[in-house]
Amino acid sequence: MFLILGLAGCATLPEFTAQYPTQRITVGPGPEDMVADTFAGRRRLLVSCDERRDGRAPHAEIWSVSLEDGKAAILPRRGEPGDHFSFHPHGADIYSHKGNSFLVLVNHNRAENRHSLLSYAVRSDGLYWLSEVYADKMHIYRRYAAQDEGERTDTCTTAGANIFTSANDVCASPDGALLWTNDLSRYGRMGEALFGIKSGWTGRYKNCEDYRKTRYKVAYPNGLAFHNSDLFISTTRQNKVLRYPGGNMDLKPEKVAVAVGGDNITVSRNELLVTAHLRPLLFLKHRKDPAVRSPSTVYAIHPQSGERRVLYADDGSRISAASTAIRIGNTLYLCQVFDDFILRVELP
Repeated sequence: MFLILGLAGCATLPEFTAQYPTQRITVGPGPEDMVADTFAGRRRLLVSCDERRDGRAPHAEIWSVSLEDGKAAILPRRGEPGDHFSFHPHGADIYSHKGNSFLVLVNHNRAENRHSLLSYAVRSDGLYWLSEVYADKMHIYRRYAAQDEGERTDTCTTAGANIFTSANDVCASPDGALLWTNDLSRYGRMGEALFGIKSGWTGRYKNCEDYRKTRYKVAYPNGLAFHNSDLFISTTRQNKVLRYPGGNMDLKPEKVAVAVGGDNITVSRNELLVTAHLRPLLFLKHRKDPAVRSPSTVYAIHPQSGERRVLYADDGSRISAASTAIRIGNTLYLCQVFDDFILRVELP
């Protein structure tokens, strides 16, 4: 079965950009996603880390990496609930509203099969928990820290609201809603991914009157980002970057470009930066054995024409299974799914 997956997703590897100077910055294991926190005079990356290899010591933290000197440290989290809470961060986004900045994370509480969105206020000294949005088969729930009242929970009572089943990445929309990719119909149904079944969707939540999911399903949606009001998603098993014009979730998405094994999306210089895993079989082997190299590719894609170029490519020697790329000036930062560092790359 793994061989089928590997053959189904293979693409020609691009020429490696081995000549670019690089620097490793040690963080926690499994730095799968990151955001640039450049609000209120801060200059740092916030890196979402979770140990994803079996048999390893647990580690689930948000790390802060200075853009000035590369120093990295765990960023404290405060005010999280005690009951039914387990911190295992995945996709991440950061946004500003009325002079304040907020971090939103996909979170996986596997013990209770509870997959949710966590929101935090971002300050220089740490992250302050604000809310958790989750769902079961009948309802959406939002529990939050009510000022001077302790915790409260709101319930969306409409049936059929089960739109959080296997969240992957998250982003804030221009109108203040939270959107996320739901990669599988249920968490752990990897057969759907194996055979490229169109069972995933993109969900949206703003309040109990404004929640929905995309009308058309796709094969393992992964990264997502807004650009000029259009919503873009990558599809790891459909091997395409797709666009929802105007963010309209009822439309059939348009193909923008091919990206085999596409992962997270960021926006830089009017281009979509999409990481891609071109050798799925090596990706799976790398999860089991860190010594196995999994190639890393970063595409820069024009959001309208779909023109695609290779911004960075490596055979896995410098970084394996790169999952997010952030460009700041001529410096590219890459995080990855499994190993315990991010990579700083000096572009020409």
